[in-house]
Amino acid sequence: MARRPAGLVYWVDEKPPAFELAVLAVQHIFLMSSTLVLPVVLIREIGGSFDQVRAVVALTMIACGLGTIVQAMRWRGIGSGFLCPNLCGPNFFGASVEAAWLGGLPLMRGMLGPSSRFATRSSSSETSFSAKKSTMHNGRVPISDALATA
Repeated sequence: MARRPAGLVYWVDEKPPAFELAVLAVQHIFLMSSTLVLPVVLIREIGGSFDQVRAVVALTMIACGLGTIVQAMRWRGIGSGFLCPNLCGPNFFGASVEAAWLGGLPLMRGMLGPSSRFATRSSSSETSFSAKKSTMHNGRVPISDALATA
């Protein structure tokens, strides 16, 4: 079993008080909503309508919420048990825009399905590897280390 890092306030099996959970929930909502600009940009780049933007943003919000719930659970090897928000990040954004330009939303969805499954499967090996690393400082990776791996 992994040891608790020194700068971590709550470990996997510890439950924060209700007030702190509420503050974390609001913080996660603000964090998730700030990343919703990426689906808007993506749909606008390919000439999508307002209805398409609205539908993609709604589905993105649902996916982010469900992803956060799954990440917070620990059930049959799925989820870390930590309150980690699932965000609409820029990881696949460039490739998504390119695929959407070439073949529209169907090609983009077809591309993201296999790549996200690969990322999900490879994350379990990354998790076990990163748990062994000792380069974390107060729960954060130093910027020099993050830039070196980018």
